[in-house]
Amino acid sequence: MNQGSYSHQSLNQQLRQVSETMQLLQLQLNEDTALQFIKSSIFFLSFGKEDYIELFLHNSSSSSGMMFRNSSQYFATILVNQVANAARYLYNANARKIICLGIMPLGCTPRMAWELNHTSAGDYNASSCVEHVNDLVFEYNRLLDEQIGKLNSEFSDAQMVFCDVYNGMMEIINEPRLYGMFFLP
Repeated sequence: MNQGSYSHQSLNQQLRQVSETMQLLQLQLNEDTALQFIKSSIFFLSFGKEDYIELFLHNSSSSSGMMFRNSSQYFATILVNQVANAARYLYNANARKIICLGIMPLGCTPRMAWELNHTSAGDYNASSCVEHVNDLVFEYNRLLDEQIGKLNSEFSDAQMVFCDVYNGMMEIINEPRLYGMFFLP
């Protein structure tokens, strides 16, 4: 897919669409039925993956890469705060069941491995994950999991769940035979 055809909606646009959908439900159903429907629905937040991909690929070969590593905690905190604000917005709109998806180990994706494991001599190690990328994503996930715990304490009538795809994927990557995957040497 070329970058010109790739488009996405901002988080604010997506939340606006959710709000409009909830308003339509209230118009189509009576207000009590719409409220019960919204409270029983599961809302899914998947956020940050594209932000990290963009950041890693644009900073991999530049001198700002070192600056990025030093400010990675700040970047993760900003993204986690945006997810928390989205969850609060959904809660205030009567959502009570929210799943927040973590980010998978991006350093193990073929594109990251190709882009960031290439050396200036043309050498390439496709079989290894880019650990500094995974470390930064792991930190984001840790902060998000912690924030979801705080939100659950803040909103005791809500069920907010952190879905840890990172550790699940790393287990499959590190122990493929346990999951029926066999690779020839």
